[in-house]
Amino acid sequence: MGFCNAMLYNHSQTPNCENAFANVMVENDFDPTEEPQKVRVMVVRALSDIQRGEECTFSYGEQWWSDRRWQPLTFNFAKFRQRIAWLEQLEEEDRQRAAQQAGVATAEGR
Repeated sequence: MGFCNAMLYNHSQTPNCENAFANVMVENDFDPTEEPQKVRVMVVRALSDIQRGEECTFSYGEQWWSDRRWQPLTFNFAKFRQRIAWLEQLEEEDRQRAAQQAGVATAEGR
């Protein structure tokens, strides 16, 4: 995994992934005559089964937060998803109501 892909993983106090760094030798696919280069990579592995649609998270570690003088947010994603579902339901009800009113207006206009 390239480091830029690590941005896809959010912090969690109870992560479902962990990361480690390793030095690996990488060959140049474009020039096989070039000597392999040592590259530092981040490896991410699941700590438990991750279900389809579940967010992958890992702990950024205490130093990451202290270096920035920040505190991690505690965010309840389950409640957030419930709120989104509720808003989507309201939008659908509004669409249905508008469609019914348009149908009534069309019928009255005949």
